[in-house]
Amino acid sequence: MIITFLIKFKTILTLVALSSLAFGQVYTVGDYVDDFSGDICHNGDGTWSYEEDGRDRVVWINLFTSWWPSCTTEAPQAEAVYQQYTNDSLVYVAFGSDWNQPYSCTSWGTTFGLSHPIIDDINNIYGLFGIGFIPHNLIIGGDGELLYSDSGYNQAAIIATINQALEDLPSDLDEDGFDFDEDNCPETYNPAQSDIDEDGSGDACDICDNANVFIVGNVNGDIDENNNPIIDFFDVVSLLDHLQTDESNETPIAECRQQAANINYDNNVNIIDVVNLVNMILFDNIPTAFNSNEDDGRVSIIQTQSNDQIILESSSEIGGFQINISALNDIDRFLDDIILPRGWSMTYSSNNNNYKLFAYDATGNNSINSIDLMMPVKSILDVNNIVMASKDGYQIKTTLEKNFYKGEAIALPNVPNIQNLYPNPFNPLLTISYSIPSETIVSITVFNMLGEKISTLVNNSYTLSGFHSVSWNASDYPSGMYFVKIQTPSVIKTKKALLLK
Repeated sequence: MIITFLIKFKTILTLVALSSLAFGQVYTVGDYVDDFSGDICHNGDGTWSYEEDGRDRVVWINLFTSWWPSCTTEAPQAEAVYQQYTNDSLVYVAFGSDWNQPYSCTSWGTTFGLSHPIIDDINNIYGLFGIGFIPHNLIIGGDGELLYSDSGYNQAAIIATINQALEDLPSDLDEDGFDFDEDNCPETYNPAQSDIDEDGSGDACDICDNANVFIVGNVNGDIDENNNPIIDFFDVVSLLDHLQTDESNETPIAECRQQAANINYDNNVNIIDVVNLVNMILFDNIPTAFNSNEDDGRVSIIQTQSNDQIILESSSEIGGFQINISALNDIDRFLDDIILPRGWSMTYSSNNNNYKLFAYDATGNNSINSIDLMMPVKSILDVNNIVMASKDGYQIKTTLEKNFYKGEAIALPNVPNIQNLYPNPFNPLLTISYSIPSETIVSITVFNMLGEKISTLVNNSYTLSGFHSVSWNASDYPSGMYFVKIQTPSVIKTKKALLLK
């Protein structure tokens, strides 16, 4: 162990010397820092760039290796200091190198509960600043000047330098007459402080304003020859696509769609907004505030020997609904054959026998009090995430009554099995649906790509026959592929699940 440590230590010293030679010069206090970047391996994909993410801000950089004890001690301490700052003008990023067991780049942040970007230092940023030993801390001022560079972790000196650097930042970066904490576009000149959509981000820097294109209702962002937004049934299609693909956090444009699709201003985009958008297009009817209908609705599951039924009922007329269905088998062909009231439209998406179904009255004048979704198959395992909208675009309070009508249950498979993992991909909750044909001892465990058991969900539990489910919260684990294993005295079955953060 001592020999290994000495070899590693000598390697670090050698790397420092080689790094200095490779870069030609090493930044020292008083120098102005040029752009550098690296790929983020924790808290999301992408690249951290000093030019894009650090300019006009105070940047605190930590250089470390995963195996050095001082680095493992410093990581949570530095995070605690960073959490004390709520100032957006302070950026903290860590560059790690020489990864070794037990830590990888992706597990470093999870292990120590870190919130800042972590970079795998494959570009050898250490060579730009690494005079001395690890850990090494640096502070760059808002104008790009290197203010602090020192080995070890001198917390008092670091805090003092950060505080002084924050005080030295210009209060009006874009020189438009508004200080940083008052400016709705702190880095973009906008003396009028205009904000068309009143979301707190000024028109000069908010792409969702986009010359007033993404106003409420214009979900697809199209315009006419006079640059006026067009609100029509193409926006209904875009809204439904948005709901089915769950793209709200994928791109800035998706965020614009999310804002434009929030027709009733409740910050929760769903089928209620679809109904309101239809009413908006057909009747120029826009709700002024979110509201729930006083009437209650009910969803009942009827399972007979030959078919499944999902019945939606309400004392007020239903203008639209959405439900999630998990099924034992593929039910696409049966959903395609469902007969809805005249003038209604339905769309759905599927993923591993998990379905998101949306239906609405496209005419605006053919709402109904009861809708029967009949499928000539016994396959439905569960129905959840139910939302019903009245014809006027208000939410109908809904209860789910499984087994409201008594019928014969779905036939169990002959052997224990994992029926479904949903959603898949997931983030961070995964529901495991499994079946047991006869009472037995059951274990359900989760393994990572290395074959390491990381979670036990059911631990040798005596389980009765029937359909069961259990949930796994993967919030403490990095993105990647995981394996869910069900084991009984007679059977072992495994299925894959993809965690995407």
